[in-house]
Amino acid sequence: MWYHGLFHLQSRLQNLLKGGVTCWALQQPKFKSLFPLAIHGHHTASKSLNCAWQQHEDHFANKSSFISFYRETIYGRMWYFTSDFSRGDTAYTKLALDRHTDTTYFQEPCGVQVFHCLKHEGTGGRTLLVDGFYAAEQVLQKAPEGFELLSKVPLKHEYIENVGECHNHMIGVGPVLNIYPWNKELYLIRYNNYDRAVINTVPYDVVHRWYTAHRTLTIELRRPENEFWVKLKPGRVLFIDNWRVLHGRESFTGYRQLCGCYLTRDDVLNTARLLGLEA
Repeated sequence: MWYHGLFHLQSRLQNLLKGGVTCWALQQPKFKSLFPLAIHGHHTASKSLNCAWQQHEDHFANKSSFISFYRETIYGRMWYFTSDFSRGDTAYTKLALDRHTDTTYFQEPCGVQVFHCLKHEGTGGRTLLVDGFYAAEQVLQKAPEGFELLSKVPLKHEYIENVGECHNHMIGVGPVLNIYPWNKELYLIRYNNYDRAVINTVPYDVVHRWYTAHRTLTIELRRPENEFWVKLKPGRVLFIDNWRVLHGRESFTGYRQLCGCYLTRDDVLNTARLLGLEA
Protein backbone atom coordinates (compact mmCIF):
# COMPACT_ATOMS: atom_id res chain seq x y z
CA MET A 1 0.00 0.00 0.00
CA TRP A 2 0.97 3.63 -0.40
CA TYR A 3 2.01 4.07 3.22
CA HIS A 4 4.67 1.31 3.17
CA GLY A 5 7.21 4.04 2.45
CA LEU A 6 5.86 5.89 5.47
CA PHE A 7 7.07 3.13 7.78
CA HIS A 8 10.45 3.16 5.99
CA LEU A 9 10.84 6.85 6.81
CA GLN A 10 9.69 6.32 10.38
CA SER A 11 12.56 3.86 10.77
CA ARG A 12 15.02 6.43 9.40
CA LEU A 13 13.76 9.06 11.81
CA GLN A 14 13.95 6.67 14.74
CA ASN A 15 17.54 5.81 13.82
CA LEU A 16 18.40 9.47 14.34
CA LEU A 17 17.30 9.10 17.94
CA LYS A 18 19.03 5.79 18.79
CA GLY A 19 21.49 5.56 21.61
CA GLY A 20 19.43 7.60 24.05
CA VAL A 21 20.25 10.84 22.28
CA THR A 22 17.78 13.57 23.14
CA CYS A 23 16.96 16.57 21.03
CA TRP A 24 18.72 18.87 23.49
CA ALA A 25 21.98 16.86 23.29
CA LEU A 26 22.37 17.06 19.53
CA GLN A 27 24.86 19.40 17.95
CA GLN A 28 23.53 22.35 15.98
CA PRO A 29 21.24 22.35 14.15
CA LYS A 30 19.57 20.56 17.06
CA PHE A 31 16.17 20.33 15.40
CA LYS A 32 17.10 17.04 13.71
CA SER A 33 15.25 15.11 16.40
CA LEU A 34 12.32 17.48 16.10
CA PHE A 35 11.53 16.55 12.53
CA PRO A 36 8.69 13.98 12.70
CA LEU A 37 7.78 14.84 9.13
CA ALA A 38 7.46 12.60 6.13
CA ILE A 39 8.24 14.37 2.89
CA HIS A 40 10.29 11.64 1.30
CA GLY A 41 10.51 11.75 -2.46
CA HIS A 42 7.71 9.78 -4.06
CA HIS A 43 7.31 7.35 -1.17
CA THR A 44 5.23 9.25 1.35
CA ALA A 45 4.16 12.66 2.47
CA SER A 46 2.61 12.37 5.90
CA LYS A 47 3.49 10.93 9.26
CA SER A 48 2.36 11.11 12.83
CA LEU A 49 5.01 10.31 15.39
CA ASN A 50 4.81 9.94 19.14
CA CYS A 51 6.92 12.73 20.57
CA ALA A 52 8.03 13.52 24.09
CA TRP A 53 6.53 16.95 23.75
CA GLN A 54 4.65 18.48 26.62
CA GLN A 55 0.89 18.42 26.15
CA HIS A 56 0.70 22.19 25.94
CA GLU A 57 0.08 24.46 23.01
CA ASP A 58 2.97 26.83 23.83
CA HIS A 59 5.48 24.00 23.79
CA PHE A 60 3.92 22.74 20.57
CA ALA A 61 4.35 26.16 18.98
CA ASN A 62 8.00 26.37 20.02
CA LYS A 63 8.81 22.99 18.47
CA SER A 64 6.98 23.73 15.23
CA SER A 65 9.07 26.86 14.81
CA PHE A 66 12.24 24.73 14.75
CA ILE A 67 11.07 23.15 11.50
CA SER A 68 9.74 26.09 9.52
CA PHE A 69 8.34 29.58 9.61
CA TYR A 70 4.64 29.77 10.33
CA ARG A 71 2.23 30.72 7.59
CA GLU A 72 -0.17 33.14 9.21
CA THR A 73 -3.66 33.11 7.68
CA ILE A 74 -7.17 34.36 8.40
CA TYR A 75 -7.19 31.79 11.22
CA GLY A 76 -4.18 33.40 12.87
CA ARG A 77 -0.64 32.19 13.50
CA MET A 78 -1.79 29.28 15.65
CA TRP A 79 -5.35 28.08 15.76
CA TYR A 80 -7.36 26.26 18.40
CA PHE A 81 -10.71 24.71 17.68
CA THR A 82 -13.45 22.61 19.14
CA SER A 83 -17.06 21.92 18.14
CA ASP A 84 -18.38 25.31 19.22
CA PHE A 85 -19.32 26.73 15.77
CA SER A 86 -17.14 29.76 16.52
CA ARG A 87 -15.95 29.93 12.90
CA GLY A 88 -17.77 29.35 9.63
CA ASP A 89 -15.90 26.12 8.95
CA THR A 90 -16.97 22.47 9.18
CA ALA A 91 -13.92 21.73 11.36
CA TYR A 92 -15.72 23.52 14.21
CA THR A 93 -18.40 20.80 14.42
CA LYS A 94 -18.62 17.17 15.54
CA LEU A 95 -19.49 15.99 12.03
CA ALA A 96 -17.48 13.52 10.00
CA LEU A 97 -15.37 15.24 7.35
CA ASP A 98 -14.64 13.64 4.00
CA ARG A 99 -11.07 13.60 2.66
CA HIS A 100 -10.00 17.00 1.40
CA THR A 101 -7.19 19.45 0.77
CA ASP A 102 -7.12 22.35 3.21
CA THR A 103 -7.33 26.02 2.15
CA THR A 104 -8.21 25.35 -1.48
CA TYR A 105 -9.76 28.83 -1.42
CA PHE A 106 -6.26 30.34 -1.15
CA GLN A 107 -4.60 30.97 -4.49
CA GLU A 108 -1.70 28.97 -3.07
CA PRO A 109 -3.03 26.41 -0.59
CA CYS A 110 -1.04 26.06 2.61
CA GLY A 111 1.87 23.67 2.19
CA VAL A 112 2.14 21.82 5.50
CA GLN A 113 -0.51 21.45 8.17
CA VAL A 114 0.17 20.51 11.79
CA PHE A 115 -2.37 19.02 14.22
CA HIS A 116 -2.05 18.38 17.96
CA CYS A 117 -4.95 16.99 19.99
CA LEU A 118 -4.99 18.69 23.39
CA LYS A 119 -7.97 16.85 24.85
CA HIS A 120 -10.71 14.42 23.86
CA GLU A 121 -13.28 13.19 26.34
CA GLY A 122 -15.47 10.96 24.19
CA THR A 123 -15.42 8.48 21.33
CA GLY A 124 -14.60 8.60 17.61
CA GLY A 125 -12.67 11.43 16.00
CA ARG A 126 -10.02 9.38 14.21
CA THR A 127 -8.08 11.22 11.51
CA LEU A 128 -8.15 9.94 7.93
CA LEU A 129 -5.17 10.27 5.59
CA VAL A 130 -5.22 9.49 1.87
CA ASP A 131 -2.35 9.79 -0.61
CA GLY A 132 -3.80 11.99 -3.34
CA PHE A 133 -0.85 11.46 -5.67
CA TYR A 134 -1.36 7.70 -5.63
CA ALA A 135 -5.05 8.11 -6.46
CA ALA A 136 -4.20 10.52 -9.28
CA GLU A 137 -1.70 8.02 -10.67
CA GLN A 138 -4.46 5.40 -10.79
CA VAL A 139 -6.66 7.82 -12.74
CA LEU A 140 -3.81 8.48 -15.17
CA GLN A 141 -3.45 4.76 -15.82
CA LYS A 142 -7.16 3.93 -16.03
CA ALA A 143 -8.60 7.10 -17.58
CA PRO A 144 -5.85 9.32 -19.04
CA GLU A 145 -8.37 11.63 -20.70
CA GLY A 146 -9.96 12.21 -17.30
CA PHE A 147 -6.57 13.00 -15.78
CA GLU A 148 -5.99 15.56 -18.52
CA LEU A 149 -9.34 17.26 -17.85
CA LEU A 150 -8.68 17.42 -14.12
CA SER A 151 -5.31 19.03 -14.80
CA LYS A 152 -6.61 21.66 -17.24
CA VAL A 153 -10.06 22.83 -16.15
CA PRO A 154 -9.76 25.72 -13.66
CA LEU A 155 -12.14 25.69 -10.71
CA LYS A 156 -13.09 28.36 -8.23
CA HIS A 157 -12.96 27.47 -4.54
CA GLU A 158 -14.63 29.92 -2.19
CA TYR A 159 -14.90 30.58 1.53
CA ILE A 160 -17.44 33.11 2.79
CA GLU A 161 -17.52 33.73 6.52
CA ASN A 162 -19.72 36.06 8.55
CA VAL A 163 -19.62 34.72 12.08
CA GLY A 164 -19.24 37.07 15.02
CA GLU A 165 -16.28 39.33 14.32
CA CYS A 166 -14.92 37.08 11.56
CA HIS A 167 -15.71 38.38 8.07
CA ASN A 168 -13.85 36.83 5.15
CA HIS A 169 -14.39 36.15 1.47
CA MET A 170 -11.53 34.08 0.07
CA ILE A 171 -11.30 32.78 -3.52
CA GLY A 172 -8.70 30.49 -5.03
CA VAL A 173 -8.72 29.33 -8.65
CA GLY A 174 -6.92 26.34 -10.11
CA PRO A 175 -7.38 22.79 -11.42
CA VAL A 176 -7.80 19.77 -9.18
CA LEU A 177 -4.54 18.27 -10.43
CA ASN A 178 -1.70 20.76 -10.81
CA ILE A 179 1.24 19.63 -12.95
CA TYR A 180 4.48 21.22 -14.07
CA PRO A 181 4.17 22.09 -17.79
CA TRP A 182 7.75 21.11 -18.63
CA ASN A 183 7.69 17.52 -17.34
CA LYS A 184 4.00 16.82 -16.53
CA GLU A 185 4.88 15.98 -12.92
CA LEU A 186 2.05 16.34 -10.41
CA TYR A 187 2.95 18.72 -7.59
CA LEU A 188 -0.40 19.66 -6.01
CA ILE A 189 -3.83 18.13 -5.66
CA ARG A 190 -6.59 20.65 -4.89
CA TYR A 191 -9.53 18.45 -3.88
CA ASN A 192 -12.25 19.84 -1.63
CA ASN A 193 -15.94 19.24 -2.24
CA TYR A 194 -16.89 21.54 0.64
CA ASP A 195 -15.34 24.67 -0.86
CA ARG A 196 -15.70 24.01 -4.59
CA ALA A 197 -17.84 26.70 -6.24
CA VAL A 198 -19.99 26.61 -9.38
CA ILE A 199 -18.10 25.48 -12.47
CA ASN A 200 -18.57 28.31 -14.97
CA THR A 201 -15.12 28.44 -16.54
CA VAL A 202 -15.73 26.01 -19.43
CA PRO A 203 -18.58 25.05 -21.83
CA TYR A 204 -21.36 22.77 -20.61
CA ASP A 205 -20.19 19.71 -22.53
CA VAL A 206 -16.78 20.01 -20.86
CA VAL A 207 -18.44 20.37 -17.45
CA HIS A 208 -20.25 17.06 -17.94
CA ARG A 209 -17.00 15.28 -18.88
CA TRP A 210 -15.23 16.96 -15.96
CA TYR A 211 -17.72 15.53 -13.48
CA THR A 212 -17.16 12.08 -14.94
CA ALA A 213 -13.41 12.49 -14.46
CA HIS A 214 -13.90 13.86 -10.95
CA ARG A 215 -16.02 10.83 -10.05
CA THR A 216 -13.23 8.55 -11.27
CA LEU A 217 -10.76 10.33 -8.99
CA THR A 218 -13.21 10.24 -6.08
CA ILE A 219 -13.63 6.48 -6.45
CA GLU A 220 -9.86 6.03 -6.17
CA LEU A 221 -9.62 8.37 -3.18
CA ARG A 222 -12.37 6.46 -1.37
CA ARG A 223 -11.00 2.96 -1.82
CA PRO A 224 -10.61 1.47 1.68
CA GLU A 225 -7.16 0.11 0.82
CA ASN A 226 -5.98 3.68 0.17
CA GLU A 227 -7.07 4.92 3.60
CA PHE A 228 -4.86 5.30 6.65
CA TRP A 229 -6.57 6.01 9.97
CA VAL A 230 -4.82 7.37 13.05
CA LYS A 231 -6.13 8.40 16.45
CA LEU A 232 -4.65 11.69 17.59
CA LYS A 233 -3.87 11.81 21.30
CA PRO A 234 -2.25 14.40 23.56
CA GLY A 235 1.48 14.26 22.89
CA ARG A 236 1.11 12.95 19.34
CA VAL A 237 1.65 15.56 16.64
CA LEU A 238 0.69 15.07 13.01
CA PHE A 239 2.45 16.86 10.13
CA ILE A 240 0.64 16.68 6.78
CA ASP A 241 1.92 17.60 3.32
CA ASN A 242 -1.26 19.42 2.32
CA TRP A 243 -0.27 19.50 -1.35
CA ARG A 244 -0.29 15.71 -1.53
CA VAL A 245 -2.09 14.10 1.40
CA LEU A 246 -5.82 14.58 1.86
CA HIS A 247 -7.18 14.39 5.39
CA GLY A 248 -10.56 13.95 7.02
CA ARG A 249 -12.04 12.67 10.26
CA GLU A 250 -14.80 10.49 11.62
CA SER A 251 -17.56 12.01 13.73
CA PHE A 252 -17.02 12.12 17.46
CA THR A 253 -18.78 12.54 20.78
CA GLY A 254 -17.85 14.56 23.83
CA TYR A 255 -15.40 17.42 24.13
CA ARG A 256 -12.47 17.49 21.70
CA GLN A 257 -9.95 20.32 21.39
CA LEU A 258 -7.14 20.59 18.86
CA CYS A 259 -4.51 23.17 18.14
CA GLY A 260 -2.46 23.53 15.01
CA CYS A 261 -0.78 25.75 12.49
CA TYR A 262 0.30 25.97 8.88
CA LEU A 263 3.96 25.92 7.88
CA THR A 264 5.55 27.31 4.72
CA ARG A 265 6.33 24.38 2.46
CA ASP A 266 9.57 25.79 1.04
CA ASP A 267 11.04 26.11 4.52
CA VAL A 268 9.91 22.63 5.56
CA LEU A 269 11.56 21.15 2.46
CA ASN A 270 14.66 23.20 3.20
CA THR A 271 14.84 21.64 6.67
CA ALA A 272 14.30 18.18 5.20
CA ARG A 273 17.20 18.61 2.79
CA LEU A 274 19.47 19.87 5.56
CA LEU A 275 18.69 16.67 7.46
CA GLY A 276 19.64 14.56 4.46
CA LEU A 277 16.08 13.46 3.71
CA GLU A 278 14.93 13.19 0.10
CA ALA A 279 12.53 16.03 -0.60
